[in-house]
Amino acid sequence: MKRLFGFLLIIVVISACTHDKPLPSGYEMLDRGDKGEIFVKTIPAVRSGTFWETPKAGIQGTLLLGETNNFKSFVLLRFISFTAIDSDLVTSATLNLTQFNSFGEGAECQASIYKVTDSWLADISDEAEWEKNVTWQDIQANVDQNTSYGTLTVSPQDSITTVSTPLDTSLVNEWVRSDTNYGIVLAFDQADLMVQFFSSEASNYFPTLDLIHIDTDSTIDTTSVSIYHDVSLIQYSTSVPEGELQENVDYINVGNGSGYKSLIQFDLTSIPEKATIHHALLSLTVNKNLNSTDTTGILIIATPVDEDSTWNPADLTLYSNITSPGAYAFDVYDSFSMDNADAAEKLSFFTQIWLWGDSGDGLDNNGLLLKANNAGVNITEISFYSGLSDSTKAPTMRITYSLPPTSRFSK
Repeated sequence: MKRLFGFLLIIVVISACTHDKPLPSGYEMLDRGDKGEIFVKTIPAVRSGTFWETPKAGIQGTLLLGETNNFKSFVLLRFISFTAIDSDLVTSATLNLTQFNSFGEGAECQASIYKVTDSWLADISDEAEWEKNVTWQDIQANVDQNTSYGTLTVSPQDSITTVSTPLDTSLVNEWVRSDTNYGIVLAFDQADLMVQFFSSEASNYFPTLDLIHIDTDSTIDTTSVSIYHDVSLIQYSTSVPEGELQENVDYINVGNGSGYKSLIQFDLTSIPEKATIHHALLSLTVNKNLNSTDTTGILIIATPVDEDSTWNPADLTLYSNITSPGAYAFDVYDSFSMDNADAAEKLSFFTQIWLWGDSGDGLDNNGLLLKANNAGVNITEISFYSGLSDSTKAPTMRITYSLPPTSRFSK
């Protein structure tokens, strides 16, 4: 009898557990068949555009000299630390640069060395900022191309090689005794080869100037002066005006050498404002016919446009509260996706604040700017389909989101 009573008690307990019971949290008010659904939606870009701006390449770890395809680049150098020399009797000066790569099919590039006669940027008094902002257009009027102080000749190399050339000592002695040393430019009329050197931003192999000089006590001494400022002065040849947005085009571009940037925008009105964004994946279809990436690829970053919905390149302001997500693009692949964890997290955040909008403590959806993170480091370029002619190749944002659970009494 006791066994039977115990068995019946177990059945009663199990039966009780299988029936809904009111919970102190009030969760019973929710529709238990809809406790928050997960949705995945792929949204194509509804707007895109592209434009280019000359890269300001003074903060990169490379220097580019030469010409290939639609690119050419001069090199701007400045040595200023001559305190170890106590007289202006420099008898020998040798300029050294370390080459590690080359582009193009030419046999050599020969550049003349010219004196810079004035400050690099008339509107910037802080010399520390010159390197970050100067372009050939800014400084060309201050380069005296009537007198050459030497010639540097480079040839194709795919390994680390020191390239050296004598520099006229009259110029160096002028630097030693003068406070108006603005450096030199390595320039040429025409070339069919471009080479890469290490710059002052590189951890090793930066440019140096080796000097032999006679001190005031008549002893012969040597000094090696390290570079102070150096910049690639990149010039891009195209019929498209600089800084002019091109919309309704078949291709959008991102470039290290050209400084191309692209804008894309996604219509998020099909996603409810109350949605919680869990994952966002940005993807673009690569146009393999218009690319020139090297084996290292091109690092592309994506940043929301903060204010300008007109996408005027001159007025664009970008969202800067967090660092921009990025990923490498390669033209050997059919597509490019920002699929790393950091990019997914930040693109999800961007999508969320776009849903909230500026009036809801978020951000107006003015689209994303795609640009090279290292513009000026080399002449790598990549192109993507805009979707104008083929909508199946438009940039997409694949968004995973959830909605809050709905009450069983909601209508």
